[in-house]
Amino acid sequence: PDEFDIANVNQHVLIVRMVDLDLRQFIHSVLISPYIQNLIFKKQVGSGRGGLSATTFSEFLFPIPSMQEQNRIIEQLNKSLSLISTITVCKDEVDSIINLSRNKILDLAIRGKLVPQDPADEPVSVLLDRIRAEKEGLIKQGKLKRDKKESIIYKGDDNCYYEKFEDYNENNITKEIPFSIPDNWTWCKLSDISTIVMGTSPKGTSISTNINKTEFHQGKIFFSDKYLLQGNQYTSEITKMAYKNSILLCVRAPVGEVNITPRDICIGRGLA
Repeated sequence: PDEFDIANVNQHVLIVRMVDLDLRQFIHSVLISPYIQNLIFKKQVGSGRGGLSATTFSEFLFPIPSMQEQNRIIEQLNKSLSLISTITVCKDEVDSIINLSRNKILDLAIRGKLVPQDPADEPVSVLLDRIRAEKEGLIKQGKLKRDKKESIIYKGDDNCYYEKFEDYNENNITKEIPFSIPDNWTWCKLSDISTIVMGTSPKGTSISTNINKTEFHQGKIFFSDKYLLQGNQYTSEITKMAYKNSILLCVRAPVGEVNITPRDICIGRGLA
């Protein structure tokens, strides 16, 4: 910040007036070092927002070299910190490029433009018919409820998309289609190919660190790049289960984070 001659501070700020002003830069460097920062956190008192008294702070031990060495240290510090600042800016730029590239690759993938189409592939209609047959089997076994809004999405001879329901009614949904896909792809609803389960948290009294119980996850705190990490909370009151290889979606802030669970877990309200 720009320097100023006079400033007025409140009770949250402690003023350090140097007897010899030439010491300012070195003492500033000591103050922001891990040594003093750790001391400040160690010596602060009070719950919530901690406080540090002038008396306690005045007793801190400071290492002081000769003025000539201080000047050499400050000069080298400025060079090093400037280089680190440049590296940080470059890293931010690289991270931005990586994120843009990642998003572009994902976008190409879901539009069918990342790999060439192979006409020898099994038709996607066969895949969807097999999934419908599997769901029908689960319904007959009582493991799954029938979706009263079940439908099929297809592309008509007029190049428009239609959603056809069990009662033979159908709607033109062409305007709802977000982008074009290859002719050998098809659109479907997520409910057509999956079962969506919203998490329900067990009672707090059932949650502990007892590893002999079922592992419990409430939200995205243990999310990694792809797979859910091992947690430290377990429950004896199993509510909603996410079985091995389930896709997990965070439905409470931050909404949208996605992971896969490599094992059976119990999920709370933060996950689906």
